[in-house]
Amino acid sequence: MSEKKINKCKIEDCGRDIDEKEYLLTKDENRCILHCNKSDSFSIEINSLFIDELNKLMDYQIRDNIDQQKEIEQDETFTFNVPWGLDFYNIHFPIMKIALFFFDNMRKYDLYFENCVFCEEQKKVMYDFKNRINFINCIFKENVDFSNSTFSKNISFEKSTFEKKLILEETTFDGNVNFKEVIFKEKVKIDSTYFNGNSNFIYLNKNYKKEVLVENRETARIIKDSFEQQNNIIEANKFYALEMKEREKELNWKKDFFDWIVFKAHGLASNHSQNWLLPIFWIIFLGLLNSYFQPLDFYTMNHSDILYKEIFIGLLISLTTFVFLLSLIEHKIYYNYISSFFIILLVYLIFTNDIYFSDFANSVNPFSIMTKGEELSFGTLIYKIIIAYLIYQLIISIRQNTRRK
Repeated sequence: MSEKKINKCKIEDCGRDIDEKEYLLTKDENRCILHCNKSDSFSIEINSLFIDELNKLMDYQIRDNIDQQKEIEQDETFTFNVPWGLDFYNIHFPIMKIALFFFDNMRKYDLYFENCVFCEEQKKVMYDFKNRINFINCIFKENVDFSNSTFSKNISFEKSTFEKKLILEETTFDGNVNFKEVIFKEKVKIDSTYFNGNSNFIYLNKNYKKEVLVENRETARIIKDSFEQQNNIIEANKFYALEMKEREKELNWKKDFFDWIVFKAHGLASNHSQNWLLPIFWIIFLGLLNSYFQPLDFYTMNHSDILYKEIFIGLLISLTTFVFLLSLIEHKIYYNYISSFFIILLVYLIFTNDIYFSDFANSVNPFSIMTKGEELSFGTLIYKIIIAYLIYQLIISIRQNTRRK
């Protein structure tokens, strides 16, 4: 006795009948077993029905390929070694406890997935793919690990989303690799991987609020190198900054103190020449701070309550602004620039009455004392060197965001 028909699948180009038995499993009267949401849990019944219907879809496409082949088999240039293609649209692959979409009977075909969802974690298994694979606008819910695998022809992940990690270790791509407009929500790890064809990493995380997170320095270096080969210098510089950040993490301040200091200063000053606003605000912050404290007579500290109050307020505002600036380096919260600037500016004007900012202008001029012929204390020398370094970082940061150094 046949099951009672409930509805037809509303997904474009599907139209499969949804019977009562299928509806009781999926609880979805508008999408069939191939297209309904199956990410909640592992279900033997749902998976069994899904595999049956997927095999029917594949068999239909294979028979269609055979029919097309028969039409051209009289052509002497045609060979039976030409791979056929299997196309999958809007399919929601469930948790199968196996690498679902790499069945042995799939590997001999070109594979095309569009608007598909993969709930299965792709664990570290050695794959050897001889044909093309395309994942267009797909979603990978779990980790994807293609380590120790070989892709002989082109592979594309264009506009796809990785909600967990992508891991490529000891992986070989003989064809072209396309990661255009891919979204990585968690870290990417690319290590000891060989791109023998062209690789495209343009517009990574374009429509996502966070920047790409890399697992290690090698990952940033590989992506940077891909952009450099395309002469895309601005994007290459962004991953140069990530490479420097990862290098900074590798340094131990006890063993590599001087290198650690250099990398730390470079990061704090301009986010490795990628954030030109940072050196501007460090210059403003230090310049106003120096102009505020410079007129104070520290020799009278024990005789003036007002002096204590001024120093306390100045240090409090300085500390607050310093914390704001540090948060910008990691989170790029640009409104903090404005708030921190106006806080310290207001305090500066209240306590100095320098409405024309003449003291500030002289303070941030690294050559001001030298041109006056005045004596230079060691503390002032250090301050002037820091200001000169920040001005240099400002220039380099602007250049890094416009052209190659």
